Amino acid sequence: MKQVVNPTPITMSVSKQLTAVMRAEAHILYRMMEHPLVLNDYRLRDDFVFETPEFQTLYGLLIDNGSISSEDLANQTREVENAWYQVLALDLPSEMSPEELKEVEESRNRALLNQQNLQIKKKVQEASHVGDTDAALEELELLIAQKRRME
Repeated sequence: MKQVVNPTPITMSVSKQLTAVMRAEAHILYRMMEHPLVLNDYRLRDDFVFETPEFQTLYGLLIDNGSISSEDLANQTREVENAWYQVLALDLPSEMSPEELKEVEESRNRALLNQQNLQIKKKVQEASHVGDTDAALEELELLIAQKRRME
């Protein structure tokens, strides 16, 4: 008599893939966590906010407490908690190059511009699809101007 073995299904949590913006922001947040001077430098800047809401929440916790405890995480949403674990998973070297954060911010800004370009392209397509050539032309001019700024 032949025995039939039914395999037990294994469920693994699949982590959400990070976008280029999220990777750069996670990198910055990691450096803030590891280096209080980096956190303080960003705290003093009026021009910096995280585009990713979960990272902005974590940044607020770091500013308020100087670190993030398991108790802090317990009071947050699952998304914020997962974002924190994504930051910790980076495991960057402890040494930081002098230009590292500048380069990371530049890559973040490029990724943000690319996202904006995709949104503008979508608006151009939608406007031209419904026959609104004036709106399509206006959006196309915005796209061209933005592309020039990126060069």
